[in-house]
Amino acid sequence: IYFSANDLHGRIHDHNLINAGGDMSIGRIDLIICAFKSTVMADSDSRSEVKSLLSRIVTDSTKILVLMNGLLCEEHFVDWFGSAAVFGGMAFTCINRLRSESPDDALIVHHMAHGALQIGHCQDDPQQMAQILELWKDTKIAHKVTTTDSLLRSRWLKLCWNIPFNGLAVSLGGVSTDVIVTDPDLRILADEIMQDVISLANAHLLSSSTSDRKSSIAVAPIDMNETRRFCWHLADTIGAYKTSTVLDLVNGHAMELEYMFGRALDVAMELSSDVKGPLDGVIGELRWPKRSNWKSLERIVRSVFAIERIAKRKASHGMSWSP
Repeated sequence: IYFSANDLHGRIHDHNLINAGGDMSIGRIDLIICAFKSTVMADSDSRSEVKSLLSRIVTDSTKILVLMNGLLCEEHFVDWFGSAAVFGGMAFTCINRLRSESPDDALIVHHMAHGALQIGHCQDDPQQMAQILELWKDTKIAHKVTTTDSLLRSRWLKLCWNIPFNGLAVSLGGVSTDVIVTDPDLRILADEIMQDVISLANAHLLSSSTSDRKSSIAVAPIDMNETRRFCWHLADTIGAYKTSTVLDLVNGHAMELEYMFGRALDVAMELSSDVKGPLDGVIGELRWPKRSNWKSLERIVRSVFAIERIAKRKASHGMSWSP
């Protein structure tokens, strides 16, 4: 594995890695970081492999950090090991993971911009968050690691950028983000989707149960204007960035749709009080047979799932995706 960033370059050699099928006797583990794509958790077979691997190394004192994109992606880890042991991580950064064309087929991890890591706890327990922050204090990125009083709120905050920009980039066939930010009409579409995500996020935060929360700090709503300014600043300063979902699309890999898009529309459907009746004139069965109150978000979610179906049909005929 090769990695590169503005101030950090190097390689992780194979002998520093532990094979899932090899010797797992490596002593006590304080923290496990699960940083694979959320597509792994969306597949039942892959999910079983994750559970099997973790069950061999997790102890009563082990903390598990789920460093993935999307909403509610900690749910299976909570089912397996309990909410007290599970944390969620949001990387506010631009990273591309690609395979090299060299004979060793090495994985290249290229950090392009930004770099903050925010960590939350599934019970929003301040003591647990203080403990996990302590584990990062001697690392080179300690100054970039923060904690959040509400994991759910921070998950939604990350989606305020991910859904509009990943969604439009995929729906447009696999374009880079500069195409969106430099086109006036696409900026309007992205902003409408973003506003829908913020609105839905606040509705979800308001309706979610707080019985399991350990924090005494009330969950603040996501500020509409402040969040839009933050997201647009990120988008306007990263240049011609190809999101992870775009790279997966054009390279024929599974896209992170379930947790990044599907779960958000699930929530929208649950919270829509005046949804219309079943959609007429459609072919086949729909996952979401009704309409939600968040129309812009719903359209982009349906669009990316349609793109996925088209990509799979093309792949089945031996055709690659061309942006």
